Amino acid sequence: MIGVLFIKISKIILSSTTALALALAVGNTPQANAAKTDHINVNESDLTENDEISAMIDWSGNVYLTRNVYSNVIGSNNIFTDSPTITNRAGNPGTVVFRIVDGKGNIIAKSGYVDPGTSVKLGPIPAFSGTYTIQASAEVTGTYNIAVD
Repeated sequence: MIGVLFIKISKIILSSTTALALALAVGNTPQANAAKTDHINVNESDLTENDEISAMIDWSGNVYLTRNVYSNVIGSNNIFTDSPTITNRAGNPGTVVFRIVDGKGNIIAKSGYVDPGTSVKLGPIPAFSGTYTIQASAEVTGTYNIAVD
């Protein structure tokens, strides 16, 4: 499963050097970047207290879930505070319980039962808390379409 990490930066005045680096990073084609990690460096000195930087997982896909057993849905290396919204899409076979675990298996957050067609927001997950994984368990075994925003 592939997740997408979006970084939202608003109200930032960039120095000419940072603006050039940003333009070059955004201007590269996906084919040219296939072998390297995509990232944009923003110097803390370029930010003010009114700037907003946030990250989120933007993923949806099918996951096979079983009754009373947690399966991994998606993971992320958390460098920003995050409170993901997780959706059990309409048309799924039944209710789902979601939880977030850290890299050591400790439960960070857990939902109640989430009916098909409804969402739950879990967190917050503290910035720089390391890798976390969203897991799910279903009341009815089957394939579920899950969205994480």
